[in-house]
Parts: sequence; C-alpha cells; structure tokens
Amino acid sequence: VKEAVVANLHELPGTAPTLRRNSSFGGGKPAAAAGGRDGGSWGAGKGQPTSPGACTPAKAHDRGPSSSGAGPSTADDKAMQHAVKLLGEYLAATGKQHGMGPDASQQFSDSDVGGPPPAAAPGAMPPHKPAAAAGQASGQDDSSGAVAKQLAGWWQEGLGILLPVAKSHVSDMVRAAAVGVWADLSQPIFEHLPPDLQLQVVLQAAQSATKDSAAAVRAAGCKVLGACCSLPPVRDSAQASAAVLAALSTALQDSVMSVRIAACWALALVCEGMQQLLAPEAGGSSASARAHHRSQLQGLAQCAVSAAQGDADKVRANGARAVGALLGCMSPQLASDAHIDIESWLEGTLAVLQSCMTTGNMRVQWSACVAAEALLSNAQLMGMPHAVLRVGPILLLLVMLVRDSANFKIRMHAASALAAPRERALYGRCFTDALLVVCGVIDSLAAGSTAAAAGTGGEGAAAGSGSGGPAAPAAGGGSTGAGTGAGGDEASRNFPNFRYLAALMDQLRSTLLHLLALASSADADQARDALTRRTDIMRRTLEGIMWSALRDVAPVADSVPVVGSSPDVAVARQARGDDALRLPADPFLPTAESPTSPHATVQAMVDRVHMLAASSAGGDQAVQVLEVHQVLVRVQAAGRGLLQLMSGLPQASPRHRADLEELVQALRKL
Repeated sequence: VKEAVVANLHELPGTAPTLRRNSSFGGGKPAAAAGGRDGGSWGAGKGQPTSPGACTPAKAHDRGPSSSGAGPSTADDKAMQHAVKLLGEYLAATGKQHGMGPDASQQFSDSDVGGPPPAAAPGAMPPHKPAAAAGQASGQDDSSGAVAKQLAGWWQEGLGILLPVAKSHVSDMVRAAAVGVWADLSQPIFEHLPPDLQLQVVLQAAQSATKDSAAAVRAAGCKVLGACCSLPPVRDSAQASAAVLAALSTALQDSVMSVRIAACWALALVCEGMQQLLAPEAGGSSASARAHHRSQLQGLAQCAVSAAQGDADKVRANGARAVGALLGCMSPQLASDAHIDIESWLEGTLAVLQSCMTTGNMRVQWSACVAAEALLSNAQLMGMPHAVLRVGPILLLLVMLVRDSANFKIRMHAASALAAPRERALYGRCFTDALLVVCGVIDSLAAGSTAAAAGTGGEGAAAGSGSGGPAAPAAGGGSTGAGTGAGGDEASRNFPNFRYLAALMDQLRSTLLHLLALASSADADQARDALTRRTDIMRRTLEGIMWSALRDVAPVADSVPVVGSSPDVAVARQARGDDALRLPADPFLPTAESPTSPHATVQAMVDRVHMLAASSAGGDQAVQVLEVHQVLVRVQAAGRGLLQLMSGLPQASPRHRADLEELVQALRKL
C-alpha cells in the first residue's frame, strides 16, 4: 500500500511500482486487515525510494502551492488524491478491525437528523449488558497495548509521507486529502506516537486551518483539530491546546461557510472536553493542565456565544452545543478565575438560547434545549439571583416546544430540560403549565391523535387559560415561532419522527414523575379546572410506569432465590399460597383473585422487589431489581405529589383519589 502511494506521489505517470513484501516489520496482527496475509514492512521495492524525501519529484509536480490555492487540477493530481485516501483508509480500517478506530462522536457530521435515538429516560428501564462482556473486554485489553504500538508505527510511517504533502503540495485537493486522513487517528494510536510527532500533527493542522489558501484544506484542518482536541496528549499540553483554540478562533471568522461550520463543530468538541475537565466531579488531569484550561476559558466563552449568533443554522447549532457545554461546568468561582464577568456572560448566553429556540431550524432548537438543560441542572449557576430571574422565559419556551413542535427529538430534549430544576421555586409561575402540557402530550401521543402527530397538541388552551399566568400570552404568540423553526423546511418534513416516539414517551413520563414529586396543594389553585380534567390521566400514567417496571422484573423475581423476608412479606406470600408472580392482563381491573382491590397483585410484586433488593443475590439480576426499586420510589414520590394536588381540588373524583391512595400505600414500604 505504501509503495503504491509513494509511486503515485513521486513518480512520472505510467511507471508501475514494483511491490516487494518485507517481513522485517514483525508480522504483527494489524496486517490481517489486508486480506489476512502475514505482516510486512512498507519497504520500497527494488529501485523504489525508501522515503518521500529520497525521491525526486516529477517535473509535472515540481511546483509550490499557488497563491489562489486552486492550482490546475490534472489527472496526476487526481491519482495523488486517491493514493493519499488509499493510505488513510487502509490505516483507519486496520485500526477499526482491532477496535482502535476513531470515536464516532469525534467524526464530523453536519446531518440534521443526528444519530440514533438516545437511551431511555430515567423513568424507564435501562438496557442490561451481560456480565460476560466485561470479562471479554478485560481480556482484550491485555494485548491492546502491543497492537496499538504496532499500529502507531505504521501511522508514523504514513505521517512521514502525509505531513510534507499537506504542507507543500501544489494541488489543494491533494493537500485536503492528506490533512483529512489525520482525523482518523484514534486515542490509543495517537498516545503511542512520539510526543514531537503528536505536536507536529496538531500544529500542522492548525496551520492548515488558518493559513492555507484553499477553503477545503482549511475545513479539513478544522475537522482534524476537532477530532484531536479531546485526546489527552493534546488536552494536557499547554502549547497544543493553545494552538487549537487560536486556530479555531481565526477559522470562526473565515469568509467561507464550510470552514466556519467545521470550526464551530470543533469548538463544540473543545467545550465538551473542557466541561469534562472543569466540572466539579471531573478528575484525571494534572494541576498544570487545569491551570492552562482556566486561562483559555474566557476565549472559549466568547467564541461559543459568538458562534451561536452565527449567520447559518449549522453554525448556530454547534454554537448552542458549545454554549451548553460551558453552562454545564461554569460556576461563579471558575468565572472569576478566568476573568469572566459571569452576569454579563449569562445575560448574553440566555438571550442567544432564546433566539435559538424560536428562530433556528430543528437542529438549532434541540441543541438549545440541551444547553438549557445544562443551565437548569447547574446548581451553582441556578443559585445566583441573576440567573433565577432570567430562566422564566427559557422555561416557557421549553413548555411551548413540548406542546407545539412537530419534531419529536425537539420535544424530547425540551421535556428533558423541563425535568432539570431540582426545586419547585425555580419553575416560578409556569410550573402548572409545564405539568398540564406534559400530561396532555402524553395523553395525545398515547391515543395516537392527529394533533400530536402534527405537533399541534391541544393543551395550549388548557395551560394558558387555566393558569392565568404569564404563560398565556407566550403560548399564544410563540407557537408560530416554535413551529416554524421545527417544521418549515424540507429536512424537517422528512425527519423520521417514528424513531424517536418511544424515547419521547419515556422522557415525558419521566418528566411527569419529576414534576409531580415537586407539586403541592398550593399549585392546585392556579388551574383548578384543567388539573381536575387531568388527574385521572396522571394517575393512570403513574400506574403504567409502575406496572411496566414490575413486569420487566417479574421473570427475575421468579428466578432469583430470596434470602430472608419480613413478616409482612411472609404473610402476603402465605395469603397468596405460592411464590409465583401471576400477572393479569390489566392489573388495574378487579380480578377473580382480588375482586375489590386491584392493587393486591401490585402489593405482592412490591413485596417481592423489596425482598430481592435486600437479598444477597448479586450480578445483573440484582442490578435490575435495584433499578426497578428506584423507579418505584420515583412513582411513590410522584403519587404523593398528585395526592397533594388532589387535596386542593374539591371536585376531584373520590374514586380516583382512593385508587391513588391505595397505590401510594402499596409503595410505602420501599
């Protein structure tokens, strides 16, 4: 492969290289990617040069980069471009074969659809990984170091070819291809490269991103910086990380849109890496690295807000993503250390988020929702009076997006953000609106109504007229803005909503649990009629979440031996006459076994979960039982909050209240 590349890069057209395999490289595993043959060195064939520097370029290629960056494109240039891509794809494929390919999150993408649906929300059961997988992974780690070292040797040879090409080749498409190859450097391989070569790659990518005359090369350089910025050798090096930030700051001002998009994507990755390092729970970085990161935070904060105000939605989306990462780690003390005026920066940031939620396309909107969740989850920022006073409009916009957006992914992220505040006081006067809208959307989606599919849920009137608060004018005036951004273009109309329906329902249920757990009887005064109509839906949603969790754990409960039991549990088991968990088709209808108390079976299930959580059973089954236990605790807290709401609603159904009280009693032992 190397000889073919060298031949195309340095020889006259028409000369065929003589390939010769050399076993002196060691015959290691990575060669298996090349059709399963034994490993061999990339030594040159007889009469062929052993390195790019030892070869005399052909006259047709004996020219420097043109001032315009777009030199004449010839067939030879095209051959060179494919030769460079061949080398890069071979190295990348060999790494992927051995589990050392680049992280998917580090690969540039400007798709509006995004990746697959996210993991289930906290209200749902997470997937379980078999215990054997961990053992297999640990066994693979034993030999990964040797494989990474061997692959790094191959990359070192490849970079010896690509670095000079990226720096001085006359063809912009060849330079862009050479720079783009570096984005496939994964962390295990990059860490095994010599430190001076690591720094050389970063500095050359920074130079390509800012100094090259061709936009394609500058964009490729930005993508490499984004892929490398979170690698520990780059992140912990003051010189390398400063070069990355300086190059991206310049590239964000580039006159070409594609360069700004790539630079803003890389900036978002830099900010997310900064969040991992500077968050209170972060660890693993040296004290010196922490110091230079703090010194760079001011420049990052300015760049992120500026990018979120960009002139293109793809720039704004990544700008909002960068802002969200910084909101997740920012604190008054950190801002003071970085010489940031936290109040002024927060004011500009919140204004940008409001703009992104109302005027951006779907990707801008869901990125802004994720950023809003980071803000509302940051206890240190939310403890500032200035921030608390400004989050009211953000919360109202989130409620509107949950209610009105035609895009299920936007709704899902908005609902997740609504569940971020930990205290009832942070919601202010929009708490009841949030509760009613979330409940109404759950009801509409469960019924498969046309309004839900079109993103025009009917809860807006109930929310606005019921509360009489500030949400009423916002709901009326903001619906158009939210709907236009989410469904006004062809990409939005073609968005695969069905992929996100299950995740949206899980998130809405989880948000409802959170809101109900914070509810009190005083909240019933704000929207009596609307709350009265929705209490039965809320109760049935709680029962559905609980029963889903219990049904998931039922096979485990039957198969795990229980060690010890309480007298109450023993009485319950004796009354039922066996240890089996018989699940009726609808547990909330009277059965022959329990004609008057539909929660008797639920009570027995809760008893069994309680026993399993306290037993000595281990492994994945015990983990699953504990997860069910946590879900039921959340249901119990939400049930208590709903009872508080019902106590403030004299017209609430006595039967519904009695059923809910029985449900809470069944969960009280947890």
